[in-house]
Amino acid sequence: MKKIIRSLCISMAAVMFLAACGSASSADTVKETAASETDSAVTLPDTLVNSYYSGQSDPACEYFKHSRIQKFFAMWVEEETDDFTNPVSNFESFTEISVRDYDLSVLNPDKPLYYCTFSDGADRYGYVIVEYNGGDPSIINWGVTETTPCLYDLRANEKEIAAALIETDIDLSTAKASRVYLYDKDQKMNDQAILFTDEKGDNYICYLGEENFCVEKW
Repeated sequence: MKKIIRSLCISMAAVMFLAACGSASSADTVKETAASETDSAVTLPDTLVNSYYSGQSDPACEYFKHSRIQKFFAMWVEEETDDFTNPVSNFESFTEISVRDYDLSVLNPDKPLYYCTFSDGADRYGYVIVEYNGGDPSIINWGVTETTPCLYDLRANEKEIAAALIETDIDLSTAKASRVYLYDKDQKMNDQAILFTDEKGDNYICYLGEENFCVEKW
């Protein structure tokens, strides 16, 4: 009788052990699935990202990369910041930028402006805005701004920006993005931002330089 009871105990223990293993396995699967869903939730569609960087296909991008232009660029940065030496242009961030009022009307319709971030290779960042003249190729400096500790770029902050966007009603599958400089002459105010527009015609502004990357429907 004792042998039978002992056998039953062993059998029950084995069943409980297998059940526990099965539960642990299921839990791990759920965790992995949740992690996968989280990872996918914080990435943006390629079409949206590519629309933001569409300016890289313009002649201005290749012209900006010329060593002669980069020497001028380094001078502009040093003049503006005094101690930011040997800045490195992040060519992968190069894109077109528009100056708009807070009604989103374009203020530079006849002036093609471009934007590129830069760094010191360590922990300092900034951006330059230039005007490109394609007829007689030339670039005019519209301004250099240091943004340390932030890098004002879509890819560099993709997860944070995506997390903010999915809290809105934007249709990410049809949305396009562009870099904008919001400016109000009368109020003497400006904001650096990314403008997102979907096929519904809805506009969303993501402010750069804010830790939580606030997104507002416009």
